[in-house]
Amino acid sequence: MAKIATLDLTTDNALRAIIFVDLPGMSLEDYTDQPWAVMVCLDGKDDWIFVTEDTRSCDMWDLRPVLFDDINDALEFAKTFTIEGKERNVKVVNYDEAI
Repeated sequence: MAKIATLDLTTDNALRAIIFVDLPGMSLEDYTDQPWAVMVCLDGKDDWIFVTEDTRSCDMWDLRPVLFDDINDALEFAKTFTIEGKERNVKVVNYDEAI
C-alpha cells in the first residue's frame, strides 16, 4: 500500500513542503514553475538544512542547494537520505531563491 504525500508547514520560513514518502511505481504530476530541493532535519524537530551541491570550495558562503525541475527526480534523490523509521526527517520542498 502506498503512503500519500501530505503538506507540512514546519520550517521556520513556512515553505509549503511535501513530506517525502515512498510511492512505489507512482509519479506525481508537477504543476509548479519553481524548482524542487531536498531538506534534511538535523535534530528530528525543527533544524532543517538544504542538501547542497559540492562546489569544491571550503567557502561557507558558496552553498547552492541541489535543485530539480521535476518533483519525481527530487523524490528519488531524497530516498538516498532517508533512514528507516525516520522518513519524516527528509522532505522535498519548492525552492524559492527570494526567501
